[in-house]
Amino acid sequence: MQRQVDVGAAVGADTGAALFMIADLSAVWVLVDVYEHDLSYVEMHDAAHVIIPALNDLRIDSQIAYVGNIVDATTRAAQARIELPNPDGRLRPGMFAEVEIESPDSAVAIVPTSSVLARRDEFYVFAQTGEGTYQQRPVRIGVRDGEHVGILEGVAPGDPIVTRGAILLDAEANTAF
Repeated sequence: MQRQVDVGAAVGADTGAALFMIADLSAVWVLVDVYEHDLSYVEMHDAAHVIIPALNDLRIDSQIAYVGNIVDATTRAAQARIELPNPDGRLRPGMFAEVEIESPDSAVAIVPTSSVLARRDEFYVFAQTGEGTYQQRPVRIGVRDGEHVGILEGVAPGDPIVTRGAILLDAEANTAF
């Protein structure tokens, strides 16, 4: 992969630098930065889909082989590794890749983040139980994606929940106590 010496150059044991770098590229690693707020959703053996834009959006399905234990203080991310077969040599070190990782948790509902409220370490939503009546329901949240969050437990698909103004409903419920 690299040659650090030219023909006719004098070399000795005291140089301390490698003269050549040799690699077997029949398999390559894709190193993925997993931000610390997403680390709880990424585990070894999770399904991963690697898309290589330089190769006409080539998609390779694989899995997470390793998740690092150290979060970089600058990037606030840990590295995960995906190992890909490369029999034809088209994948090259340094290529850019996009990675989608499937979380093992599957959400029963996707709701706007504005509908989920937090109190201490618990999350909850307000579900409509009748005309003008609402019930506070504890929920377990999953992956956040922009302005939406997956709900893993606490509501069923199709349950009517408050999506706007939940904080006002919460404030009104608290003053009733």
